[in-house]
Amino acid sequence: DVRLDPAAREGARRKLAEAGIEGPFVLIVPFTTRPWKHWIEGRWAPLARRLREESGLPVVVTGGPADRPAADRLLADAGGSLTDLVGRTTLGEAMGVVSEASLVLGVDTGLTHAAHAFRRPTICMFGPSGYSDPPTPMARMVRYELACAPCTPRGGRPTCGGAWTCMDLITGREVMDHV
Repeated sequence: DVRLDPAAREGARRKLAEAGIEGPFVLIVPFTTRPWKHWIEGRWAPLARRLREESGLPVVVTGGPADRPAADRLLADAGGSLTDLVGRTTLGEAMGVVSEASLVLGVDTGLTHAAHAFRRPTICMFGPSGYSDPPTPMARMVRYELACAPCTPRGGRPTCGGAWTCMDLITGREVMDHV
């Protein structure tokens, strides 16, 4: 369980409202600090478009200020299918956004893990590290257990040479099947 500061929850609701989000929404959490935890960058925008089209819900993306360059590429590729909160919330407010989401799709990073604590339906796209069993009945894992896993690169040299095969195997169709 995670206790969210009431001011952070209110700040999240305010930031969502300022962005035009009132009511149910899907949250994507595509950014993390370790390269082996990233899903293939070019797959997020088509997924966001499909989520919006098929669910009819707004799709929000969040992340920290350091994620801005990748977020800008994602937003350009998504062609208006995303609401941008990247770098626009405090960490507490970002947790508040997670707690308000109708569905969270994310990689192995803190905000995806927070979705479990807030009992939000979650689709996890995990590579060579992280847990392999869903932590709650509301979570679905999309993960390939390859012979080289868990590689968690030591000294910066993964066994796949940086191809991140385990993440490359995860397709948008497969993610949508879990949605």
